[in-house]
Amino acid sequence: MRPSVAREVEEEFSHHFDMRVRDLVAEGWSEQDARAEAARRFGNVEQLKADCRELGTRRNEAMQRRQWFDEIRQDLAYTARQFRRAPSFALIAITTLGIAIGANTAVFSVMDAVVLKPLPFPDSDELSMVWMRYLPPSGFDIHKFVLSGPEALDIQESATSFSSVAVYQTGGSRALTGEDAAAERVRVSFTSMELIETIGVPPALGRNFNDVEDAADGPPVAILGHALWTDRYGADPSIVGASILMNGVSTEVVGVMPPDYDFPSRSQAWLPLRLDRSNEGGRQSHSYAVVGRRAPGVTQVEVDAEMNVIAERWAAEYEEHEAHFPWSLTMHEEAVADAPRVLRLLLAAVGLVLLIACANVGNLLMARAERRHSEVAVRRTLGADGARIARQLSTESLVLASVAALFGLVLAGIGLRALTLIDPTALPRLDEARLNGSVLGFTAATALLTAMLFGVIPAWISSRRATARLASPTARAVGGRGRSALRRGLVAGEVGLSLVVVILAGLVVRSFEALQSTDPGMDPTDVVTFSITLPSSAYPNAELVGRDFDRLLDDFRALPGVSRAAGSTNLPFSGTGQWDFQLNDRPERQDGDVAWNAGISHVSSGYFEALGISVLRGRSLAPTDTRDAPLVAVVSETMASRYWPKEDVLGKQFGYQMDDGVPWITIVGVVPDPVTSSLGRPGYPHVYVPQSQGGISTYFVPRTLDIAVRAEGGAEAVLPALRATVQEFDSDLPVYRVNTMVDIVSASLAGPRVTTNLLGLFALVALILAAVGVYGVIAFSVAGRTREIGVRVALGAERGQITRLILSEGVRPVALGIGFGLVGAWFATRLVESQLYGVEATDPATFVSLPLVLLGVGVVASLIPAMRATRIAPTEALREE
Repeated sequence: MRPSVAREVEEEFSHHFDMRVRDLVAEGWSEQDARAEAARRFGNVEQLKADCRELGTRRNEAMQRRQWFDEIRQDLAYTARQFRRAPSFALIAITTLGIAIGANTAVFSVMDAVVLKPLPFPDSDELSMVWMRYLPPSGFDIHKFVLSGPEALDIQESATSFSSVAVYQTGGSRALTGEDAAAERVRVSFTSMELIETIGVPPALGRNFNDVEDAADGPPVAILGHALWTDRYGADPSIVGASILMNGVSTEVVGVMPPDYDFPSRSQAWLPLRLDRSNEGGRQSHSYAVVGRRAPGVTQVEVDAEMNVIAERWAAEYEEHEAHFPWSLTMHEEAVADAPRVLRLLLAAVGLVLLIACANVGNLLMARAERRHSEVAVRRTLGADGARIARQLSTESLVLASVAALFGLVLAGIGLRALTLIDPTALPRLDEARLNGSVLGFTAATALLTAMLFGVIPAWISSRRATARLASPTARAVGGRGRSALRRGLVAGEVGLSLVVVILAGLVVRSFEALQSTDPGMDPTDVVTFSITLPSSAYPNAELVGRDFDRLLDDFRALPGVSRAAGSTNLPFSGTGQWDFQLNDRPERQDGDVAWNAGISHVSSGYFEALGISVLRGRSLAPTDTRDAPLVAVVSETMASRYWPKEDVLGKQFGYQMDDGVPWITIVGVVPDPVTSSLGRPGYPHVYVPQSQGGISTYFVPRTLDIAVRAEGGAEAVLPALRATVQEFDSDLPVYRVNTMVDIVSASLAGPRVTTNLLGLFALVALILAAVGVYGVIAFSVAGRTREIGVRVALGAERGQITRLILSEGVRPVALGIGFGLVGAWFATRLVESQLYGVEATDPATFVSLPLVLLGVGVVASLIPAMRATRIAPTEALREE
């Protein structure tokens, strides 16, 4: 071992000092005087020693760096040679790891964009939403709905946990006309002037609304979204201060928002809300959303506490607030919704796939290391220590993992691109998923962890087992049972992890099949849908709006190829409002009674026929159900069974509390429960009233209808004629939200479909990796036991015995892995339990059939090398040395 720098310096100075002393003594100096003179001539010896030690240390560090880099270059060159000698091994290992790393990278990039990445607003973690909940003592629960005007103003004026509070409404639209361009319907949101301050994103051009514009009698003004400004107005900055026609009203554009601003979501323009105490409305009319920026130092827990205090104050002051509770959540929680739960499931699945891939490649490396036993033994004989050998073998693992990570990044990029192209709305913020710096860091960390998992253990075992004996009996039996115990354990682990992924995927697949097979209660084929709004500026007489819609629908029905046409305020899968009602054959509802509440849709005559909805009892709504006719309605099955159990619902009456009493509505028919948002939701009471009776039997006259047209020759074929009919009716009426009912149904399944397809893909990969792992271990065992098998055959063993012997060795780790996998899957089902529909989390069919499938895969994977073993000739086996 090389002496330390300090020792070298000390020895060197002592040598030169002694030489000087000897020279002076030779010149006639005494020993004592010679030493004193030598010390004087050398000067500050300690400083010189310190300088030399520093120089020596630098020299050694430079030499060590050069040696380290030389060894790294040697290891990399050696690794490249090894991979060139065994390209199939390198290709299999890189492909296996690349697929697993790519899947993990893709899912993490979605997790990063959806869950981890903050919202694109300054200090977005300080933003909170406020909603209302209805939870009476009876247990009836409407978990989330918007606030009334007085409630929103109360929170804006008195909530101390917020530094700024804004109120807004969504779901509005305006027709843009003029500018020598086609009429266009755009989505607008109505916002209080505090919204821009609360969100913290000022307009890119122009300004915010002012006090005058946000007042109840303020002038018509608008702020445009960046996309609308670019697409319709050519990004002309002079639009700020100019006037545009919105619903036929001259409206001044006061600002343009930045490109990435999107709140409320999908808004194309913003108009003043103009809500104040003079027009706040009643406390039972809920239509306003609230967002607030928390005051400095205030936590979400403190906001929740203040909401409880406000709820108690409201309940004490207003009878309308009985069982009504305001509650809050962060804007980020609002934006991501249920996505974290889905992504945690997918991350768990791809994590298991990565572990399976690591076990698979680890098995390959262990088998490869045992085949290279003699090579390692020679290197030990020539002086290489175990650490040096382990480092060289670990370098191979790191190179494999690095190349696999690059391959995985390519696969992740392709997968992300495909996912966003197929359905960018399957998860919130999915279109923001990118291979950014954090994702690249995750990939690098995954590659490093992967290299450690599948590379360090084989390298350590190989360095420990290497001896100076080049040709010992134990070195020969590379496939012996003792040395294959760890590899079989890894196979059992692969099988267990694979079974967990396969069972999770099986449950989700069965749930999705049940969801798909759910009867939507209608026939979506050959139905095209679109929306039309009759604005008050052009159609001021509300009493005539229903007749105008009926006339337009009659024009649609007269078109060639159109068999049915109807309109509704809420088509299936588009959501619905929920209104409380009164029953004329019951005493008033008492505290603790279940609320009398139902969804409501204003529909035209022929609505059920157009959508293929069967009328179970009574009749449909007819053209004769006009404003002058008796008030009627059709109700859903759940409505009938919940409020009139075991009674004939036809002829029963209900109504909505108006200022001058309750106009009673007579039930004339019963239809199946509608699908209001998704197929998996249970049925809820629903009411269908004639759109022509809106404002008489209900609170408002609908000015927007979603039109459903059933076409005999295909939905898209009649669209040009439908658009032309609208233009003839009113050239300023845009047709918007054009879709087919088939696409609407399909879109409602987008989220479950993505989860099902990805989990199914991960399960297939896990199954293939498990099969490859079983095959690899058994094939390697057969190759290493050629002599033994040859001897058995020479002594009279039959082929069936050899086959059973090899099969038993392959099936044992598979069976062990299935046992562990069943236990793991039982615990893992908690990840999917809340997402299942029509299937239990411990579904017996899934927990029985899929382990049998995996056992069959293991048997087939073992059978191939077993059959090869029966063809080993004894003479050939016995000639092997």
